Amino acid sequence: MEIIYEEDATTNDDEELTEKDINEKQDGVSDEESSVDTDEELDDDACENNLGDIRVNESFTSFKLLRKRVKNYQDFSNSVFYKRDCKTIKRARKIGVKRHIEACLKYYSIHYHCIHGGEKFQSKATGQRSSSTFQNGCEAGFNVNVSKDGMSLYIKNTNLQHNHERIKELYHHLPQVRKMTPKLKQKVKGLLKLKANKTRIQDLISKETGKVVLLKDIHNLNYTGEEKE
Repeated sequence: MEIIYEEDATTNDDEELTEKDINEKQDGVSDEESSVDTDEELDDDACENNLGDIRVNESFTSFKLLRKRVKNYQDFSNSVFYKRDCKTIKRARKIGVKRHIEACLKYYSIHYHCIHGGEKFQSKATGQRSSSTFQNGCEAGFNVNVSKDGMSLYIKNTNLQHNHERIKELYHHLPQVRKMTPKLKQKVKGLLKLKANKTRIQDLISKETGKVVLLKDIHNLNYTGEEKE
């Protein structure tokens, strides 16, 4: 499934996955790379559960609806996208754009790119470049622009051809996908305060949400209140 990213963030294989494979894929992926903004819950009723490929001229009357569509597409295609380039409405104003644009659109333009292509990320914590494991020159992506009347965002063009395998198991183990929402974090922290068994918490999360959460994710919340990167 393809995943998509937040403002100015630059920055799967059909073989059986080993723990080593998954760890290699996870190394070096900072929160900047997260293709879907999981810090804010997406309303299931925000838009139709559109599945299938992103289509040229699809339009969205808010950025929230676009994010929901992207999330559905990522889950459908087992691939992750990030915002390789984007321009907010505020920034567009600074360079002379004066026409009316609905504030709920948030962005003037966005270029979404597969995480297996584009620039390499540099960790804010260590200052080191991320592992090259993720980078293989994939050119898959799509562009989103504001419509002429400023009332919607629309898909301007697409390139959905990847140069790598995409598999469901690896997708669900990606840090961007398994990241907990604020609501889920609060629930887990409450259970940890009650000294609940971490493995049972992990099983509960899987049962209630279908989300893959590693024991280390739960362990990190136990001490910091937030997931360590």
